[in-house]
Amino acid sequence: MRMAHKKGIFRITLQILFSLSLLSACSLSIPSWNIPPSTPPTAINNTQPDLSFTTVTFLTKPPVNGPKGNVTLEILDEVTGLAMNPQRYPMVKNEDGSFQLELLFPVGSVVRYRYLRGDFPYFVEYNSQGEQVRYRMAAINYPLLIEDTISAWTDFRYSGLTGTIKGQVFDSSTKAPFPNALVCVGGIQTLTASDGSFIVENVAEGIHNLVVYSMDGSFETFQQGAVVAANATTIALTPLTPSKFVNVTFVVQTPATGLQGLPVRMVGNLYSLGNIFAEINGGFSNVGARAPLLTNVAENAYAITLRLPSGFDFRYKYTLGDGFWNAEHDSAGGFVLRQLIVPPNDTTITDQVTSWQSGNAGAITFLVSAPNNTPIEDSVSIQFNPYTWTNPLPMWSLGNNQWLFVLYSPLNMFNSLQYRYCRNDQCGYADDLTTSGLGATGYTLVINEESQIRRDEINAWSFWNTTSTPTEIVAPTPLPRLKDFIRGIEISPNYNPTWQPYLFWGMNKIALLKANTTILTPTWSYTNPTTPVFEPVAGKDSLWWDNLQAIQTAQQSQLTVWLYPNLRHSSDIWAETHSDKNWWQNWFERYRTFAIHFADLASQTNTPALILGSPQTAPAYPDGVLPNGKASGVPNDAIERWRSILETVRQRYGGKVGWSLLLTDENPTIPEWVDMVDFLYIQLAIPSLYSSSLSPEERLNQIQDYMDSVLFPIRETTTKPLIIAISPPSTTTQNVLCPDENCLAIETLFPPLSTPEQFSVDIQIQAESYTAFLTAVNERPWIDGVVSQGFYPPAAIQDASSSIHGKSASDIVWYWYSGWSEETP
Repeated sequence: MRMAHKKGIFRITLQILFSLSLLSACSLSIPSWNIPPSTPPTAINNTQPDLSFTTVTFLTKPPVNGPKGNVTLEILDEVTGLAMNPQRYPMVKNEDGSFQLELLFPVGSVVRYRYLRGDFPYFVEYNSQGEQVRYRMAAINYPLLIEDTISAWTDFRYSGLTGTIKGQVFDSSTKAPFPNALVCVGGIQTLTASDGSFIVENVAEGIHNLVVYSMDGSFETFQQGAVVAANATTIALTPLTPSKFVNVTFVVQTPATGLQGLPVRMVGNLYSLGNIFAEINGGFSNVGARAPLLTNVAENAYAITLRLPSGFDFRYKYTLGDGFWNAEHDSAGGFVLRQLIVPPNDTTITDQVTSWQSGNAGAITFLVSAPNNTPIEDSVSIQFNPYTWTNPLPMWSLGNNQWLFVLYSPLNMFNSLQYRYCRNDQCGYADDLTTSGLGATGYTLVINEESQIRRDEINAWSFWNTTSTPTEIVAPTPLPRLKDFIRGIEISPNYNPTWQPYLFWGMNKIALLKANTTILTPTWSYTNPTTPVFEPVAGKDSLWWDNLQAIQTAQQSQLTVWLYPNLRHSSDIWAETHSDKNWWQNWFERYRTFAIHFADLASQTNTPALILGSPQTAPAYPDGVLPNGKASGVPNDAIERWRSILETVRQRYGGKVGWSLLLTDENPTIPEWVDMVDFLYIQLAIPSLYSSSLSPEERLNQIQDYMDSVLFPIRETTTKPLIIAISPPSTTTQNVLCPDENCLAIETLFPPLSTPEQFSVDIQIQAESYTAFLTAVNERPWIDGVVSQGFYPPAAIQDASSSIHGKSASDIVWYWYSGWSEETP
C-alpha cells in the first residue's frame, strides 16, 4: 500500500514590477576575488541617541622568543564576517618590546579584536592551544587599560608554560547559574554548562582579559583581569547582573528596487538574529534563514519590534541575504554595521538603507524553475562560491515552483564566482543534480557593470525520485498495544545550524508517521583528546537555545520529547589506551558535567525521559575495549564512578532515566548500574538488519531468533522495559557491520553522509529491514517500544543513509505506528 502526505504551506509571492529581458550568452572565466582595503564604517543617518565616547588603551606583549615585527590591532565585525570588514590600527612599540595603542569607543561598547604581525598579508595571532584566535573581547564602560599576552603567531606556535582557569557564572542576586555563556580569555573561547561552570585549559601564563558574554543578552557583560600562573589553576567566580529588557521598534526605509515585498531581514550580534558565534561555510557566522524577517508596512518600508537588553551593545544591519551577501552598503560602497547602545526605555529607531549595491557592478537576477516533484514544504536556496562555498541563502518564491533571487552585493569584491541550488539550505546533500556534492563545481558567473539575468532549470534533485513504484506493504495486522507503547523517531546527531529554520516541517513529518515520541540527540564535541575535554561547541553542536526551540517545535506537533545526548568526534579520544589516572579522572568529571547539563535541560523543559550512555562511552565501562580491540585502560572503580554520576542526575532530574546499549552480537555485556535506571534503550545492530544477501523470510527468522534468545533474557534478568532502536541504511554496501576490520560503524550512516558517493543506494533493502523488524516486534508484547534512528529533519532525501525521511521505509513505519496507535491504517 502507498501513503502520500499532503500539506499546505504559506508562501509570500513577490510582485514583479519590472520586465525581465533575455540576456545574450556571455563568456565565462575562472572565479577570482579581491577584498578592497578596509575603512572605518561610514556614519548612517538615523534617529538613534547620541553616543558618548571614552578612551581605551590596548597594551600587549608579543612572544618573547617569537618572530619580530610591527603589531597591528584588528577590530572585527562578526555580523559581516570576521575576515570581511576589519578595521586595522598600527600599534606603537614601547622600549620593553610591548605594543600600545589608544582608541576612542562609544561607552557601552563590547569590542571584538585580535592582533596581527607584520605587513599585509599579516600573520594572525594564535592562542596557546594551537588555534587561530577567533577574537578577543573587551567591555568598555569607562576609560580602560586592557593588557593582553600574545601566545603565538601563524608561523610560530606556543611552547611555553600554561595554566588553567576554572570558574562558574551565576546570577548575582539569586545565585542561579547561567548556561551557554560565552567565556573569552587569552584568545580562547568556551561555553558554560547548565550549572554555570566552565574550564579553560592550556592558557599561556601571563596577564589576560577575561570576558563573560551573553549570546542572547540575558545578562550584562562581565569583565575582569586574570593572572594565569604556570601549572596552576585560577578560580574565577563571576556574579552576573541579569539584563532588563525593553521593546525597540525598528522602522527602515529601503531603496527602490522594482520589486515589492522583498524579504528584508535583520542580522546582528545576537543568537536570535542569525549569529551562531562560529564560522561555517566560508568563514561566516550569520545564517540568513535563522535571522528574523521584517514586516512590509508600506512601499519600501519595513518594521520589526525586538525585545532587547537595556545597555546592550547591539550591532546590526539590514539585508536581503545574510551579513555578507546582499547586505546594506553606504554611498561609497562600503559595508554598513550599525551600533545601538540599547536605551533604558521602549523606543523606536528609524533607519535608512542607502543602497543594497556596492560599487558599479550590475545586479544579477536568478530565475529558476524547480522540478514538479519538489516537496511542497520545501524552499529553494542559492549558494555562492567566490573562493569556497559560503552559507546558502533562501530564494524568493514566485509560486508554481518558480524561484527568484537578485544578487546586489558585494559584487565589487569579485571578478567571477560560482553558484548552485539546493533544497532547504542543505547544499552538499539535497542539491541540484547537476552540481551535487560537498566539493561540487557550480555554474560559473562573470561579474561586470551590466545587469544580468540567469534563467536556470533544475531538471532533477540529487537523491530524490518520486516516480518509483509505490510501496507495497505485505504484513500482518498490527496487534493492540498499551497506550504508553513508544512509537519513536530519533533525530540524527549530526546537527548543523542550517537545520534550525526547517525543524517545523521535520517534526510535522514525524507526527504524520503516527509517532508519539521524538528523541532529540544534542551533542557535545571533544576539543582536546589529551586532557580530555568535551564541551558544547558553537557551529557544531546544538546549543541551549537550539535545544529549547527543538523541544518546543516537537511539542507543537503533539510529540513527546526525549533527550539522548551524544558525544561527537570521539574517534581520536579512543585511538589509544589511556593508563594515566588523571586522564580518567578528567574524563569522568567532564561526563558528569555533560550528564548534569542535559538533566537540567530535561528538567527545565519537563522532558519525561533522558537517555545516558552511548556507543561512544563504552570504552569507559569495566573491562572497556577500544574500537581497535585493545584495552581502554579504564580504572577498576568505573562501576562506582558511573553509579555516582547516575545518583547526581537523579538528584537534579525527576523524570525517567534510560541507559543506551549497542548490541552487535549474541553475548552482550549489561553494565551493573542498569539497576539504577528506569528502562534500557537497545540500539540493535545485528547483521541480519543490514545484510543484503538475506531473503525476507531469512531476515525475519534471524531477527525473531535474536529477540527470543538475546533480548528476552535481558528483559527478564533486568526487569527493565526495553525500547528497541534500529538504523538500517539504504545501501547494499557490504562493509557495514561485517566481520572485517575495515567495517563501518552504524553511526557512519547517520545523515548527512560525508561521502555519499561512497555508497550504493538501495531504498528497498531498508524497507525490507523495517518490515522484518516491526513484524517481529508485533508478535512480542514484552517489547515496550520501537525507535527509528537517524532521521534527517531538514529535508527528505533518498540517499544511502539510515534516515527514513522521504523513503519507502517511512511507509512501513507509518503502517505499523498507525496500527499500534489504535487507528486503522
